[in-house]
Amino acid sequence: MTPRQKAREIAFQFLYRLSLEHSKTVVDPSELEKEFTRHVNHFKTPDTAVDYAERLVKCVLGHAQAIDAMIVKHAENWRLERISAVDKSFLRLGVAELLYFKDVPASVTLNE
Repeated sequence: MTPRQKAREIAFQFLYRLSLEHSKTVVDPSELEKEFTRHVNHFKTPDTAVDYAERLVKCVLGHAQAIDAMIVKHAENWRLERISAVDKSFLRLGVAELLYFKDVPASVTLNE
């Protein structure tokens, strides 16, 4: 597994957990930072993957409205609330990479 693949896995796990734990509350950004650090330490994430995972998580959270709007726009006959937390987490990561990570070819994002 490459460092970026591991980073995507860690980012997905964190975003999924976050969506379950904080679905109805506003989360303090400094608390998110602490939670993310605990998360990567728990899984003994290699340093090479931590930076990219952190970039992914910050991007998804920082652009959440735009990313969700893009998902809603293209999810025919599906409301965002009907999409499972697992699927939403994957979609959010993929859309974030496609829109905001120009150093990653679209074909790589879609393959992952």
